[in-house]
Amino acid sequence: MTGWTVAAAAQQPTPQDLAREARAAYDKGDYETFFEKTQAAAKLAPGDVWLLYNLACGQALAGKRDEAVRTLDTLADRGVRFDLEAEGDFSSLRNRADFRKTAERMRSLGDLQIGKSTVAFRIPEKGLVPEGLAFDSKTGSFFVGSIRKKKVVRVAKEGRVSDFVASGRDGLRGVLGMRVDAARRRLLACTRAMPHMEGYVKEKSPDSALVEFDADSGVRKREYPLPPQPGPNATAPACDDVALGPDGSVFVNDAEHMRIFVLRPGAKDLEVFVDDPALGRPQGFAVSDDAKTVYVSNYRRVMAVDVTSKRVRAVDAPAEVVLNGIDGLAYDRGTLLAVQNGIEPNRVARLRLSPDGTRITAGEILEMNNPFFDEPTLGIVANGAFYNVADSQGGRYLKNAEVPESEQREVVVLKVPLR
Repeated sequence: MTGWTVAAAAQQPTPQDLAREARAAYDKGDYETFFEKTQAAAKLAPGDVWLLYNLACGQALAGKRDEAVRTLDTLADRGVRFDLEAEGDFSSLRNRADFRKTAERMRSLGDLQIGKSTVAFRIPEKGLVPEGLAFDSKTGSFFVGSIRKKKVVRVAKEGRVSDFVASGRDGLRGVLGMRVDAARRRLLACTRAMPHMEGYVKEKSPDSALVEFDADSGVRKREYPLPPQPGPNATAPACDDVALGPDGSVFVNDAEHMRIFVLRPGAKDLEVFVDDPALGRPQGFAVSDDAKTVYVSNYRRVMAVDVTSKRVRAVDAPAEVVLNGIDGLAYDRGTLLAVQNGIEPNRVARLRLSPDGTRITAGEILEMNNPFFDEPTLGIVANGAFYNVADSQGGRYLKNAEVPESEQREVVVLKVPLR
């Protein structure tokens, strides 16, 4: 697949530009334009399964029924499930045997369990809405951040569970991505007010920040507010994840404004590292072992930022390697580990990079349809395995702040061996 560069984006519409135009046409009932725009977007990004699904809708609406079924078959081949029976755009396909067969193939993906993950540890407290996960290589302890309870939980090497940072202490809001800088004895965490945290009041929501704690005592050392976006009507920045460079540089995303910040060693404030629309809305990200590249997921694909030049480029991948819906991202020996909770079925995948790190050459599903999955989120590489939060339940609490106790789950962290 050929990606589009930043320079090219200035000369021609991006797939996202075309998708927005297609959506506007669809909302007006102009299905011919919807089909044409979606087809053009899918040609530019043939690996984007959301564009392919919309293309199938456009094909069906345009009377291209054979093509629509073939497109849906392609989605099923890639292991992605959509509820085809609930889609009104496919009403003209309902009586076709090939459509019903494809719909059944997609339904069966919900029963296809892949993987060899085991339970690394549990936290018996329910209703935490965990998001971030960090590991201290010096002590062997894990840390889990809670959005809903506004705290950090420590799981010691021997398995003892305790609150490392108490709920709401020092003004702590919901805790998202985290990293431990073991050499410098600090725990770095993203915090921000979110609707599914206890005590949320929209009008009084503090800004997002990077918080630094002592990795041994839990004492807060400093809070670094995210720099605001310029402009009188700009929305507040929103951090989701943290990445750590080998020199101690700390990278923080801004999912609202297509920016990445950096806290350089010895600096007192975060500074803008990259501000580029090509990033999309950054979600998970990770730094390569040689510290030359920061890889960023934006829920549609993977981008790479050259640390020296700050150039942003797409990381090309074969069309059959699904990159949609990546929330968590980690780097391990020339591969990327991705937690995909934005597509169905949810999965953990390994993306193999070319020797120069510029392309994804292959993809492999490491875990799919695990019985513990209930919106998996972020993950880390530790002890030769990939650890990830299996059941954040974040979506449940966004829909209903008071999830019945019978539906609440204890925290389960899974691990899948990488060696």
